[in-house]
Parts: sequence; C-alpha cells; structure tokens
Amino acid sequence: MRTINEEENGYFFVYDYDENDLLQRVPIDCEAKVIIELTNLAKESLSKIIDKCRHFSDSGETATKASWLDTYAMLDGMLTNKEALQMRLFLHENPDLASQWPSEQEFDKIQELLLLLEPLKDLSCDFSRSNYPAICFLFPVMHRLINVDLDLKLEDFDLMVLRDDLKRSMAKRFNYIFRNDLFKAATFLNCCYKKFEFIEDLDERKLILQQSKNYLINFFKSRNNSMDSKDSIQLLNRDSSKSSSSFSSSFMNKITDKSLTRKSQSLSLLELEIDNYEKFDPEIECDDGLAFFSTYKSQFSILSDMAKYIYSL
Repeated sequence: MRTINEEENGYFFVYDYDENDLLQRVPIDCEAKVIIELTNLAKESLSKIIDKCRHFSDSGETATKASWLDTYAMLDGMLTNKEALQMRLFLHENPDLASQWPSEQEFDKIQELLLLLEPLKDLSCDFSRSNYPAICFLFPVMHRLINVDLDLKLEDFDLMVLRDDLKRSMAKRFNYIFRNDLFKAATFLNCCYKKFEFIEDLDERKLILQQSKNYLINFFKSRNNSMDSKDSIQLLNRDSSKSSSSFSSSFMNKITDKSLTRKSQSLSLLELEIDNYEKFDPEIECDDGLAFFSTYKSQFSILSDMAKYIYSL
C-alpha cells in the first residue's frame, strides 16, 4: 500500500519509483489522492480475505514468505476444494477455525481476484520456460496484457479499483517498451507478430508497423556510417555485388564515390527485403525469430544479420 504524505502547506505527495527505478518524491492532486486511498482500502480488504484463507492452506505458507504465485495457487486450491474443506471444518467443530471461514461474498471476491491475476500467472509461467529471446515478444505481450487481458469487466468494486491500479502500474513500469522502437522492430522480426494483428486499433497498428520499419532502416544507416568503407561493404551486403548490374550506370554514377553508391545499393536491398518479408508466408509456422532467419537466410540475408544483432541485446 502507498503512503500519502502531507506537507505543511496542505499539499500531498507520495514516494514512487521513476522509469529508472529511482525513488522520487512525487506531488499528487486531490483526484490522485482519492484514487490512492481507494486502492489502499481495496488492498486491505483483499488482504484480510487472503489471511483467512491461509488458515485452511496445507502449504503452511505465511504472508511474509509467500510469493504472489504461491498465493494464487493457495486461493485457487481454496476454491477448488471448497466443499471438502467446509466438510472438514464441520466435522472438527472448531469454533476458532470456523470464524475464519470466508463468507460467500468473500468467495466471490476470491473468484474475481483469480480472474484478474490469471493473465499474469500465465505470463510468468510462459516467461520462465521460454528459450526464445525475450525482446522479440516483450512488446506484443505487454501491449495485449495492458490493453486487453487486464481490461476485464468485474462486479466487485474493490476488484475494479485493483484492476485500474494494476493497469496504471503495468503501463508505467513497462513504459520504456512502448517508447523504444527497438522493441517494435524486434517484434516485426518475429514472423508470428510481424503484422501486429494483436493491436486492434488499425491506425495504431499501421503507425507501429511503420515505426518498426523506420527503426530497421535507420539502424542500418547508423551501422553503415559508423564503419569504414571496407567494413561497410561487408556489412549485411553479400548480395549487393550480384545485384549491381540492375542499377543504371549513368555518367554521374561513374564519378560518384563508390562507397556512397554501395551504401545506397545496400539500403535499397534492405528496403526490398523488408517489403518481401512482409509479404512472405512461411510453409511452417515459427515463433522463434532466430530460427526463422536461420532457415530463410538466403532470402533475407540483411534482415538475418540484423536479427542476430538485435536479439543479442
């Protein structure tokens, strides 16, 4: 829960972490103060219910050592074994234990809490067992989580408050993903996400797709400009000599610096590869970007080398 502090002049502030994970003093207005107070009350209410459920947990977990995944499993087990636990409670006739048994309204809260936390639980499990570079699906996962999976219709007021707080916290915590086009480009380089169809808004989808392609082009330019002429020829440009005959050789081309001509040809090849990659439909679905470009390296030689570099970050 967040503590609201009051200054001598009547203004309020909280301590919160910025995008660099540094603790900062943040002034808040009256509206933000009310939201924080409601969120604290909702968390306190849910915490009391969870503490009740711990009395019936066979895991022996405590509030201090249990992770939120442990708590999720405990609450899920409580719902699954509700009737059996209730029968055991009736047979023992323990008044102290009976007083800790959640009410039906509290069980409804538990049900909605699990519904809210289920996408986070699934995401945690997927991340823990994934062998793929996380950078290739961080953007699609977080975009869908915040804009779709957490946008649930709930009945309980405390859970609605918690849902809104969770969405705000996640959006702030992962804001660097949405601001940095590197993550969008890494998404584009994964064949399963290259069309960004997980984004429902068509205008937003079109914008992010263009930002992804622009990032790759600018990245390629900056890499070329940072290398000397010899390295520039070698950089992601093995096919340029084969395609040089397709370019007109006017008199002006004859007197133009050859290094600039090669760079221009390389950029044209990259743009052609990007266009072909967008239209390409692989025979076998592959959600591993590196494996995809390893298989189709001959068709996308420049993008293949760029994917290796980006996925190594």
